[in-house]
Amino acid sequence: MKVEDAVRAFLRSLVKFLDNKNYLTSKVEVEFEIDSLENIIQDVIGAVSNQEISDILKVIFDILGEQEEEVLNKDIEEYCKIKTIYIIDNSTKKFKGKVRNFSFADTKRRGAVISKSFFVNMDILKEDVLNENDFQELKGNIFELIVYLGSHDQEIEGFLNFLFGDLAENSLVLIKKDGTLDEEELYSFLYLNYSAKGYKTKLDDKMVYNYQLDSDIEYKIQLLSDLKLSQFFEIFDVFDEYQHTTDILSRFLKLYQIIEYLLIRVMLVKIQKRTGRHKQFLRVLMGMKKHDDFDKKLFRELFENERSDLKNWFKNLATNQSIKDEIERYLNKSVDITQDSDEYWLNLLADLLYQLRNSIVHNKESEYHITIHSTTLSIANLLREILSKFENIILEKLVKYDGKISYTSRELRLY
Repeated sequence: MKVEDAVRAFLRSLVKFLDNKNYLTSKVEVEFEIDSLENIIQDVIGAVSNQEISDILKVIFDILGEQEEEVLNKDIEEYCKIKTIYIIDNSTKKFKGKVRNFSFADTKRRGAVISKSFFVNMDILKEDVLNENDFQELKGNIFELIVYLGSHDQEIEGFLNFLFGDLAENSLVLIKKDGTLDEEELYSFLYLNYSAKGYKTKLDDKMVYNYQLDSDIEYKIQLLSDLKLSQFFEIFDVFDEYQHTTDILSRFLKLYQIIEYLLIRVMLVKIQKRTGRHKQFLRVLMGMKKHDDFDKKLFRELFENERSDLKNWFKNLATNQSIKDEIERYLNKSVDITQDSDEYWLNLLADLLYQLRNSIVHNKESEYHITIHSTTLSIANLLREILSKFENIILEKLVKYDGKISYTSRELRLY
């Protein structure tokens, strides 16, 4: 069987599948055995009105249209080295929790992994992700996959359901060419190779956080006249890093870093204020080493002016059952929604921020941790709420030169 015969068989099965699914608005009038591949492709495209399906077909047909006569005339056994394929999504037992949105082919022809999102929009991968050589290698594997499916009727419907069905965009087709490799090991190898080349997986929409400046804060910045902002320059640098990050986990860590910095600033400002009455001994400053970086008492002091607002906001968050479940999971204790004490809710909030930070930063086998791939929608929503709330509060504090964090002098007199 020639490569071209397999391609024609694939196109015949594709048209039959689209017709059975009522995706065709008109009949495809072609002879699959004798009509040119170009005419068959044009007829199929003309019979489909659904834009999403047309976009997927365009990717497949663009790859088919690039093939030279020399390749089409080869024997399948000579050209196609695929041993088997696997359709993978989050329900696949072996790959549960391991499905990542990326597409990559091994140059030594051990195999390839192709996400559904590649077929939905190939141009994004070409422009933003892969270099030209890796991109062409991947396209070559897709053509080889088409040839394989054209000679394996029993597997083609599963692949077409993967392409045109309800599976998520991060579902995958794994191509295995090395018969000695376990599919999990091949998949892990491809993931490592992909990452080591500097490529990154496509970020799930729920993980993306887009900052929006509060118009009220912008107005207050413009009204500033007594400029004493240089004391906060280090914070501006971290806030710049915050804006450089895309995912909510990295943003949360940068926000946590700013809050941690401000907690120590509260202590330093208190020490400076006492120098108005008498000088401080150096050992007072050295004694700061004994304090925890995220001390709850300092947290309450830092947000003294916002304690009521923060309590009401956090308590209201906890009325959402899915978010409350996440809070209790991280704190490993129940949340008493009937409590109305500012101190109770601020202590709870400080504990939550600290535990969330640990779950992102720590990576011990024995501890629960989250990554951009394991973050659930409820955790993402919780983090999103925290980011939007605290970024505004912190900016407001800086603009107002909050007395808890603002130095009154550039110097600190010490013995």
